[in-house]
Amino acid sequence: MGEEKPAGSLADMIAMVVAMGFMFAYGREDVRMGIGTGMNMIFSPLNALPLHVIILLMALLTGFFSTAIRKYMVNWEEVRANQNVSKDLQARMRALNKEFKEAQTDENKHKVKKLEQKRAELMKEQAEMMRGQSGAMMQQFRPMFYTMPVILGIFGWMRYLVYLAPEGMRHANEIMILPIIGSGTFGSSASDVFGFIPFWMFWYMLCSFLTGQIVNKVLNVGMS
Repeated sequence: MGEEKPAGSLADMIAMVVAMGFMFAYGREDVRMGIGTGMNMIFSPLNALPLHVIILLMALLTGFFSTAIRKYMVNWEEVRANQNVSKDLQARMRALNKEFKEAQTDENKHKVKKLEQKRAELMKEQAEMMRGQSGAMMQQFRPMFYTMPVILGIFGWMRYLVYLAPEGMRHANEIMILPIIGSGTFGSSASDVFGFIPFWMFWYMLCSFLTGQIVNKVLNVGMS
């Protein structure tokens, strides 16, 4: 793997500013309308498909894009190594605490003092490990700044198709049936899942989760 860019690089700062600006601007209805209209010019050939198929395709697209960015920007070997070190330290601390309690119960003062020294050393190791992990944790935040504008753009387009598109292009009245959840109309608030998640959004979240798991496995991205 090539050398990682520092988390505080100029490119990261610019990406963060753009992403945050995009996120705040997205709160305006006129901005969402503009995003939806612009994205529709790019993806208009897909309008002939049912909305549930469009959402599935968009979930696949955003899944591949965000996972590819994360694979490039994050040193997953380092992240996994830090995770293994953390698990090892936790296991050693649990074993030491158990031994410490037994020594206290037996009133073995010599052993208690010795174990206290070992615990202090382990706590020092944990503190050093946490300092070393701060950079790895920042690595995992970096991709979000680059993927957020794209994901919000696609998300805005799907919202446009449900609520804002001209009458002939709108998919609000399409009905879909999901296991356990049942049938729902994409643009109807009466179909909100759990009473507050729009049906189309729930379908996107479900597709994103399932496709994300597959893409992560294929590209070998993640801590597992």
